[in-house]
Amino acid sequence: MNGCTGCEYCMPCPFGVNIPKNFRIWNDFSKYGNYAVTRKAYYEDLKCEEQSSMCKQCGKCEALCPQHIAIRDDLKRVAQDMETKIKSHE
Repeated sequence: MNGCTGCEYCMPCPFGVNIPKNFRIWNDFSKYGNYAVTRKAYYEDLKCEEQSSMCKQCGKCEALCPQHIAIRDDLKRVAQDMETKIKSHE
């Protein structure tokens, strides 16, 4: 979970990652623990190119974030959690 407010100052990502939506899905899962809703939101509602795993670690987003979130590190954590906690929980 992180402090992303969804302001979208980090957007657009040059590689197409939807940073605020990834963080909203991740933060909602952290709060509510709903596997089915999270699986649908991440694997069906997000296009493949928008998913956190597509981050190329360029850092452009972090320079723009008013919350000073470690976006690259958190996107790695989102991808890992989606793969290990959500995808494997069927």
